[in-house]
Amino acid sequence: MKKANPGGHSGCIEGPGADGKDPRTTNPVAGRLVTCLNMTVAEFASELKNRASGYLGQSPVPVDSTHLDGKYDFTLNFSGAGVSAPGAITLDQALDQQLGLKLGMGNHPGTALVIDHCEEETPTAN
Repeated sequence: MKKANPGGHSGCIEGPGADGKDPRTTNPVAGRLVTCLNMTVAEFASELKNRASGYLGQSPVPVDSTHLDGKYDFTLNFSGAGVSAPGAITLDQALDQQLGLKLGMGNHPGTALVIDHCEEETPTAN
């Protein structure tokens, strides 16, 4: 994780970054390689929902609680969800070891629509 070039393009790709380094060549069990450029930690957290859905499932979109300002370049290498072969790297391990970030559950304020009652009605003619 390093500070991004503020004028650069923002987004994520599957695969190595501009340096071309691909850790999957030495550890193919860690078959996921996501490179994100010029993103805030909050944007990266949201992107994880799409890039690591096997780990995050139906959980809410991850929330950035790091209080880090600015935009960063991220490269994250991990194994697919459920892979338990030697050399496998879970999403939690990759975030911690490669980026120094922790993924955890928490309560955050927000708005929710709750339907607590519903009755079937007979349609009326117009």
